[in-house]
Amino acid sequence: GGGKLIPLNGVMGKITAEELDQSIGGKGIVHHTQPSSVSITQVCETGEVYQLDEIKKISNIAHKHNLNMHMDGARFANALVSLDVSPAEMTWKSGIDVLSFGATKNGCLAAEAIIFFKKELVGDIAFLMKRSGHLLSKMRFVSAQLDAYVTNDVWLRNAKHANKMGKKLSDGLSKHNDIEISYPTEANEVFAKFPREKIEHLNSEGYKMNEEELDGKSVRLVAAWNTKDSDVDELLNTIKAN
Repeated sequence: GGGKLIPLNGVMGKITAEELDQSIGGKGIVHHTQPSSVSITQVCETGEVYQLDEIKKISNIAHKHNLNMHMDGARFANALVSLDVSPAEMTWKSGIDVLSFGATKNGCLAAEAIIFFKKELVGDIAFLMKRSGHLLSKMRFVSAQLDAYVTNDVWLRNAKHANKMGKKLSDGLSKHNDIEISYPTEANEVFAKFPREKIEHLNSEGYKMNEEELDGKSVRLVAAWNTKDSDVDELLNTIKAN
């Protein structure tokens, strides 16, 4: 068993319905890998958010070719508050069939859930989880986190705060003529191009700048649910001091 991932070029980190439509082929031909599903990441890998119309267009193409539509929602809450829409609007109402509902990047510890919007797709998921090592012992400790996570809008408050800190950081960096914001900051991730001397200065001050993002073309800075205003101020002041 196993699967094959077929990447698409996309635009600014997001795939397009047009490219997807042109890339799906080989169905029914024994010499070709058979396509079964389309997966998008929300928030995407460049920190941008798929708009509802983009999700709907991609879903329509997937369903036209009888493929299932999956959303990787590792930063689901961050995308949701960025768009200011309901979970239903961003998922099944936009054509999503299966959602990986992530909570680990928004305050939980190793807590994720798979949500099926089509019962017929559930199939042998429980057995597949067991076989792949994803059926945790003492699952109640994960479930308890998710219960608290969605109670009283904790997950939305966490995401709103993280996005706010990301925007503050992005705005602060954009004031420097020698720092270029690589992609629009639409959630809690900031991608920026730093001059060598600033990277070395930040590393010397105790920051660990990851220069391997996007083939070394940008540095990724991520604001979290527990990032403080003072944390952002301290980083910006350290950059300003160089």
